[in-house]
Amino acid sequence: MIEQITGQFLQLLQINNVLFFVIIFILIIIAYKVFQCALKAFIFGIIAASIPIAAYFMSIPLPDVLAQMSFLSRIMWFGIFGVSAYIIYFFATHTLRTIRFVLSPFRRLFREKPKVVKQSNNTIVIAKDEDEN
Repeated sequence: MIEQITGQFLQLLQINNVLFFVIIFILIIIAYKVFQCALKAFIFGIIAASIPIAAYFMSIPLPDVLAQMSFLSRIMWFGIFGVSAYIIYFFATHTLRTIRFVLSPFRRLFREKPKVVKQSNNTIVIAKDEDEN
């Protein structure tokens, strides 16, 4: 079994060297982006989990729903909320970036072109039409 896998791996290396390295490079980039996202989510979770600790030391009362929980469960709840809030933010921003990227050619197509006016001394003045109300 291991001999077959290594044989296929060596065959892949011999046939498609460039394709293999491109795939490895893409996988490294994806792994790095996932690691970045996970690290940022962890930091957001730590910051959010510190909110009930700070509230305890500053004697800030929490809502009744949270006051009925134990101290450790409040910390866990805030940490999970922070991580999930970051993940929602991450997906929302990347979805909007993707939509803008996909729709950018259409924005250029339907952009209003300015009016070009030529003067007598061969200078070009660009004027926009004003809205008539």
